[in-house]
Amino acid sequence: MAKLFGKRFLYIPLPVFLAATIATFFISFAVFSLYGANALQAFMLAGFSSVIGVGLVGFLFTTVNYFIEGRGLLELIDTGEEPPPQRPRGPVGSSRESETDEQFDKRMRKLRIKALKRDTRNTRARVIRNYLTILLLFFGTWFIMDDIALFFHKLFLLEGGGALSSSMGIGDLGSTFKDPKSLFIFDWRVLAVIWFFIVLWLPSGLAYLIFMGAFSMRLVFMVFGQQGIIFVLNYSMLPGFYLLMMVFMFGSILLPFLTSFKFYKPGDATWQTREGAMRGQPHVRAGAETQIRKFIKFVNSEPGDNARKPTRGILFAGPPGTGKTLYAKELATRLELPFAFADGQAFQFPFPGLDRLMMRYVEWRVNSFAKAYKGIIFFIDECELVFAARAGLSAGGRQTSMGSTEQYPASIWDVLSYDSAGAISSCGLVLDSPEVRARIWDLKPAWATGRQEQPTSGILNTIHRFFMPMGMGGGAGGGAILYFLTWMDGTGSPPIATVLKRRFVNTFLHFFLPVTIPFRESDIHLRVPFAPSRLRIPVPLTKQAVSIPLSVSFAPILRMPPASPEYYNILFIGATNRPEMLDPAILRPGRMGITLRFDTPGVEDRKDIIKLYFDRAKKKGWMLPEVNSEENIETFARATSNMSPAEIEATIDAGPDVREYHVENLKRLHEMLESKIPLEDFIDEDRKYWLRHEDETKKAGWDDTRADMLSLLEARNTILWGRSDAGRTTELHREHTADHELYGHLIELFASLGDFMRPTVISVLPRGKALGMVAHVPVEERDPQPQRILEGMIRISVGSTVAENFIYGEHTPGVSSDLANATRIACFMVGRTAMPPYNCAEDESERYKKYGEILIQVPEAPTMPTMPNPNGFIQSVLMDPKKAERVAIIMGQAYVDCYRLIKLNYGRPYLENVKKDLLRLDELGGSRLEKIWKDFKTEIKDWSALTEEQKKTWWPDKIFASGNPFYEKQTPEAREVA
Repeated sequence: MAKLFGKRFLYIPLPVFLAATIATFFISFAVFSLYGANALQAFMLAGFSSVIGVGLVGFLFTTVNYFIEGRGLLELIDTGEEPPPQRPRGPVGSSRESETDEQFDKRMRKLRIKALKRDTRNTRARVIRNYLTILLLFFGTWFIMDDIALFFHKLFLLEGGGALSSSMGIGDLGSTFKDPKSLFIFDWRVLAVIWFFIVLWLPSGLAYLIFMGAFSMRLVFMVFGQQGIIFVLNYSMLPGFYLLMMVFMFGSILLPFLTSFKFYKPGDATWQTREGAMRGQPHVRAGAETQIRKFIKFVNSEPGDNARKPTRGILFAGPPGTGKTLYAKELATRLELPFAFADGQAFQFPFPGLDRLMMRYVEWRVNSFAKAYKGIIFFIDECELVFAARAGLSAGGRQTSMGSTEQYPASIWDVLSYDSAGAISSCGLVLDSPEVRARIWDLKPAWATGRQEQPTSGILNTIHRFFMPMGMGGGAGGGAILYFLTWMDGTGSPPIATVLKRRFVNTFLHFFLPVTIPFRESDIHLRVPFAPSRLRIPVPLTKQAVSIPLSVSFAPILRMPPASPEYYNILFIGATNRPEMLDPAILRPGRMGITLRFDTPGVEDRKDIIKLYFDRAKKKGWMLPEVNSEENIETFARATSNMSPAEIEATIDAGPDVREYHVENLKRLHEMLESKIPLEDFIDEDRKYWLRHEDETKKAGWDDTRADMLSLLEARNTILWGRSDAGRTTELHREHTADHELYGHLIELFASLGDFMRPTVISVLPRGKALGMVAHVPVEERDPQPQRILEGMIRISVGSTVAENFIYGEHTPGVSSDLANATRIACFMVGRTAMPPYNCAEDESERYKKYGEILIQVPEAPTMPTMPNPNGFIQSVLMDPKKAERVAIIMGQAYVDCYRLIKLNYGRPYLENVKKDLLRLDELGGSRLEKIWKDFKTEIKDWSALTEEQKKTWWPDKIFASGNPFYEKQTPEAREVA
């Protein structure tokens, strides 16, 4: 029949079976009540008739459903329309078009219907199985309860029947129960309804536990009568009180951890995450879907399909906002498999010892879903909190004699210091590259110096920000990784019930039967009578079996085979921003052996992402229609270099807010002007704001609050570096900042790295902790860093010190972070990459060395000898005399080059005009800054314009040998040049 009607034959008649079972239960009790001792024959006749009736009705019901559902009519009834044609999919890993709302709703409805059908089948099967089991237990109890009670009655040397039994009219022990009510107290109709709902709503184990409890209580009352109540109370008080105390003591602690683990059945998890929602990671999608497709094929495979065993785990690694969690939600929404979600903090258990208990609970829940659905995907976010390297396994440093750990930089980006906005100095010098962005996601910790945030070496990113001593919970969660190592290997123990069953049976056979019988020179294995020539072995988690041929030497014998652990199809997916922190054991093949790297998207991927969000904003009326053009998409893709998809989405979503704020400001200032308030009477901030945007009010639609390109670009700056705050600066400080940014950073950037980097914004307004800003991005993303680029980065850092000394005769403490970064880069060049200083004469080398020794910034050591020392590498380089000399020469060469470049260009009319525009507008960016950058090619002189005489005579001796201003007035060198 199953071959004729397909698998539907196995579950379509279940409603009929359920109704017939309940009817049989009622009929059976009625027959026993009426016929008494002759009930057995009547029950057999009724049961035989019921089976025949159910079979005929089920056959008819299945046949009708075959002609309805087999022709696809059921799908038409469910959806109300013709099934849509399957959308052809592109190659795996390509950027997929995101679903429309209609397509998404239709797909989710079909998935939901399919999931509900599967739940319906499983619920019917579970209820029927458990209900029939309870029914058989009730019948068995009816026949043997009296004998069991009589046994215990004699065992305890009691006389007569129990007082409670006598009062209920049961009579003396040993007599047969006349009807179900005499044993079960309740009427059989009420009992049938109660147990139906118990079996329907409660788990199987709990239903059987309730039956055992009711059976035990009934037995106690039958044996001891009313005194049984006293026994029950006495013996249940202690475990009940203990359980209550456990709930009061640990319930409030364990509840947050228990609720941190989320389990979703297919069709339950939507999150409104459409297929193709994760953009900009084609290589990740290709790798992930290859593994997931293999996993699903293995889950759905039948014996003999030769399906390849899937990988056990996948690691999603990359900066936040690149789509790791979003892709997990997309998979949970799209796949017809259960999903388990947890974050790393959920495994940080409060007390030692609870980790094993909690992990047992998690494993039980995950395995239960895997057994019910033949597979499950377990996603762990922030998995570095769970899989962090154990003591002695951390890489990237060495142990010193004092016990501290020196961290070795793997890249130039690991030696720089950053604040939370990515600035490497207090003046707002921002190297906006993917490598820098990957190192600034986490806010640095507060320091004991009193500063809320201190720029910290990127090397500290290898040290986790959470630290708690043992005994306070710091080591309580460390056992989770050990549990996961065993769990992923699949080296668990067989079920205890299976082990005990085999042990009991084999022990009995060991005593009575031999394994083999000696016969001449060989053994004849004792075979089971009529042993088959082929053996069928059941496959775990399925109802199928594989058939294998049996040879004489492997013929079945009268021994049960050894118990084997159950294997569950679980795909572990971990997501982390810090893959370098993970334990090597968790990353080996067989566990999380496949690592997929999520990177910030490139230009083409950003254009695809921006097009998606522009279309959405335009559709919802948040954006001007003309913004959604190919030219603007290209411009915005260039402006959002190194930004993650989440940042791009947040920028576009914030665009209307920025635009509305801007329009309200313009309306306010416009009304003030119409009220005859002179512009000169405006406060400084309002006056400059009006001057920057006055031309906008002359255009039609200037008060439209929908986002335009300017508001989108300002939203980008606000998200990356914070909103500008003009109230934190003064006119004198703004002029000082303009000289610092223009002459100390921008012209050095053009002269040394103009072919490799380009500026995105220059500002004299405070943003975040920086009092000004020069942000620049690579022209070509992910370029290598040869010595020329590193030397240029040193000159960009040192230039601020030279500019302040050249223009004002002294420099401020704000250049200390610039000098510290220059020192770090030079130490990295000398101590890590063996890059020597540029060639120079011996006498020049001494002068460079003298300048450089003054500029070198020695990093501070840790306050405790046993603390990790992120500056250990820098200190070790500077403690070597020869390496320290080369570092000083590199720093001195950069300082002299910056001095000559500033002296060559200071006071040029074009630069002074740029400075005036900067002070007038406070910020330069976008097309205005791009034009300035192009004009620099003709307006700025680089080092090639120096004459031989200038090379010999232009040395910054006066800067380093400045006089004492308390004794005589000092004249900055810039005034002499002017």
